[in-house]
Amino acid sequence: MKTIELKRVDAIRFFGSVERITELLSIKQPAVAQWPELVPEKSAWALLHLSKQPKWRNKKPKLRAFINIWGDEMISEFDIEELIRGMFNLDDDVDVDDYLDEKYKGEVSWDCFVKIINDLTPFIVMGESPLTKKVYRGFGKNGVFFLKQEV
Repeated sequence: MKTIELKRVDAIRFFGSVERITELLSIKQPAVAQWPELVPEKSAWALLHLSKQPKWRNKKPKLRAFINIWGDEMISEFDIEELIRGMFNLDDDVDVDDYLDEKYKGEVSWDCFVKIINDLTPFIVMGESPLTKKVYRGFGKNGVFFLKQEV
């Protein structure tokens, strides 16, 4: 089951005002004022979807949320952005969405990359071989490596 966490303050900052959010979601302003720290899930999905529309797509900084694909521990989009910056030595002024689009020629979008990282993260493991006593890192599950490298 997919879940999402979007901070109220981040939504207001991205869309510009409580009034704009109420207009976009066709809800009453007091409803937004009563939201706790996190935007209710249904509204969060709607706002994230709206942020991908042409009118908002190129707005900086991007609207970021925690998206949980499988119901396990979520990785924040901020952390994934930092991972991408580290992987490819990107400065803070480089737009990560644009970089991924250019690097992968439109084949890997930001949303796709987030899903891949969230799918792979639970399988990152480190362990010692009982036979050779060598330490490995890689991807595995239930004590078995699918892919490993010696550390």
